[in-house]
Amino acid sequence: MRVRSVAQLRPWWLLTAAVLLAGSAVAEPPQAKPGSQFTGAAQCAGCHQQQYRDWLGSHHALAMQRAAEQTVLGDFEDARFLYNGIESRFFRQGDSYRVRTDGPSGKLEDYRVEYVFGVYPLQQYLLALPGGRLNALSIAWDSRPAEQGGQRWFHLYPEQGIDAEDPLHWSGPYHNWNSRCAECHSTDLQKNFVADNNTYHTTWAELNVACEACHGPGQAHVESARAGRLSAAGQFDLPVDLAARGSWRFPEGESIARRRLPSTENSREQPLGVTSQPPTAANLQQKSLAESSRQQPLGVTSRPPTAVNLQQQLLAESSRQVESCGRCHSRRSNLGSYQYGGHLLDTHLPSLLAQPLYHADGQIRDEVYVYGSFLQSRMHQAGVVCSNCHDPHSNQLRAPGNGVCAQCHRADVYAAASHHHHPAGSGGSLCVNCHMPETTYMVVDPRRDHSMRIPRPDLSVVMHTPNACNQCHQDRDAAWSLEALRKWGVDFDDTGTHPARAMAQARRGDARAIPALQELALDPESASIWRATAMVELGQFDRRETWQSARQLLQSADPLLRLSAVRSLDFPAPQQRWQVFKPMLGDPSRAVRVELARVLADIPLAQLDPADRQMLEALYAEYEQVLAQDADMPGAQLQLAGLHRARRQWPEAEAAYLQALRIDPHLVPALLNLADLYRSLGRESEARVLLQKATGVAPEQGAVWHALGLLEVRAGRREQALVHLREAAQLERSGVQFRYVYAIALHDSGEAGAAIKQLQQIHRDAPENPDILMALVNYCREAGRLEEARRYSEILGQLTP
Repeated sequence: MRVRSVAQLRPWWLLTAAVLLAGSAVAEPPQAKPGSQFTGAAQCAGCHQQQYRDWLGSHHALAMQRAAEQTVLGDFEDARFLYNGIESRFFRQGDSYRVRTDGPSGKLEDYRVEYVFGVYPLQQYLLALPGGRLNALSIAWDSRPAEQGGQRWFHLYPEQGIDAEDPLHWSGPYHNWNSRCAECHSTDLQKNFVADNNTYHTTWAELNVACEACHGPGQAHVESARAGRLSAAGQFDLPVDLAARGSWRFPEGESIARRRLPSTENSREQPLGVTSQPPTAANLQQKSLAESSRQQPLGVTSRPPTAVNLQQQLLAESSRQVESCGRCHSRRSNLGSYQYGGHLLDTHLPSLLAQPLYHADGQIRDEVYVYGSFLQSRMHQAGVVCSNCHDPHSNQLRAPGNGVCAQCHRADVYAAASHHHHPAGSGGSLCVNCHMPETTYMVVDPRRDHSMRIPRPDLSVVMHTPNACNQCHQDRDAAWSLEALRKWGVDFDDTGTHPARAMAQARRGDARAIPALQELALDPESASIWRATAMVELGQFDRRETWQSARQLLQSADPLLRLSAVRSLDFPAPQQRWQVFKPMLGDPSRAVRVELARVLADIPLAQLDPADRQMLEALYAEYEQVLAQDADMPGAQLQLAGLHRARRQWPEAEAAYLQALRIDPHLVPALLNLADLYRSLGRESEARVLLQKATGVAPEQGAVWHALGLLEVRAGRREQALVHLREAAQLERSGVQFRYVYAIALHDSGEAGAAIKQLQQIHRDAPENPDILMALVNYCREAGRLEEARRYSEILGQLTP
């Protein structure tokens, strides 16, 4: 076996940089496209030599390369790897690199490695499949040094035993490069999926993440440079200006630097103001454009500066760069072709801080790629941008160790033992180990949480969220860490009122979370992503607070807050929703318009006047256009089916569900929703087949047993229904719906005592749930337990309507 170690080879960053500098054929040339405004990184090198040299060898430059001697890091000297009973072989055949492994049929086949994907701490390999597909092999090369456990083949799902029938198999939809990876690993990537024949004709301007991937097409810039039209005053002829590091200073007597605002550097000009006028498409567009271009928008008041207004200015100045990076460094879905310099929410829809992506306190849990974490941080609120800490061309930190933090946090205060309470030079003395703990993804890839938070072992004690202290002190528990902090003089007086507590309550369906959620949603000093998440969580409660909060956020200039308000109000009757949302149909943000289309999909068009009907149909058409560009993804087909079903277009809904299942036969939401569609159409036998399949695919998910139980209830098979509903109730880990329905089924089967007992157990988890209280009142009254009925009735009467 060939071992490629640091001792035997130049480091990967030197090796590949040398290849690119030498102009080797390994570096993929730009694809010439008629009318393209993309010129290629080589055009930039003439004037921007240092930036170009910094970029060479960066993770961006090495994001994707042709497979060749200089780029392949893995052992292809007849290496073998055993996984799930299948031995894969890695070997050379002439100049090509080959893999013999199980293909889509489950049989061993030979594949040529077309491209290498990434470089460190792991490298993946792209293999060609029919229809223009490139898929990433799920056996990857650990490119870390051998002394760190690297220089080996490993599987991305080491404990799961993935076979060819599993959608997570390397040949399946979730390892497809064209749809899942390509956009963020190449420049000007055009997926070009043809749904009619299920093929890809994917193109790119440059194979890797080159200059124009961030700065936009450079043809006009190059022409202006040649003509001498560029100037330091701002004439640069690129679609977007990403220079946003700002000017920072340490105010007298303070140990943390603050960003200077352009309006306050030489004078105390008026800050960004907020009008009280209802939003229209026009004035929201004006606000959005003003924020994007750092100009003062309409509605500036004569009030003195406030913390909120200054914060709005900071975020307006810094948002363009952060959103540009967030296009790829986020967990998001696509809304359309990327627009350089435009708002992120016009082309992408970032995920909120929901489970299972994030812990209740906002710490990273699933693979979320930085953006959602960073938006939570105090750094973002203070105007910090990505390039304050990371060199955008080399992708390296601006300074080693604590030096990057010391740019803004005085080292004599924060790098001192009096602050970090650890020996100098130890892991505990590093800022990032306490404030940016790591979570490892893809087996070998540790990534830091960019929410940059204070360790909170007190929350770990009461709600089992992770904390940085115990990530290092794994032989201790959270109570020990909490006591250690108290000895240092650190105490937490908000353990019981921290927003994480309300978020955890909301995830359980506990209405006691409502006041705290409303406070967070309406708090102008909190991060927008937290406010939007709180608003969406409020939406599960049909209460006055939900309406009040949503109506306020619908007026916001922030599209993320408007989006969350729309999403939270999908429970009212169609006519109510129409009256609330009709004025917003021309919202300037595509993300908001798409959400409006989803929420208004069940509006009876026949009851609208022609003008309103035309506006709504245009909204639906835009939503379908967004979904059509991802027609190769099962999630998009699932959303399309939901749109058709809400519009009572049954054949179209069925076709989209079936297409989702052709792409991913194990997609549980598609199985459940198609089964429910069949049930509603009287096709119960077909629904039962789908639900029984779902119980085999995902027996650990309560939702599949719940759906099957409800189907048996409607079929009059109560005994079998109770078995399935009990299984769903026992599997429920968040919310109370499955347990509540099981209690109702117990009562309807004549087991009133068992039903009351079940409801009482749920009531302890969600003491303000009105459905549970109403059932307890009725069932206790029927059973002659009048005192209990009176007590539950009093609690119910105290709830806010």
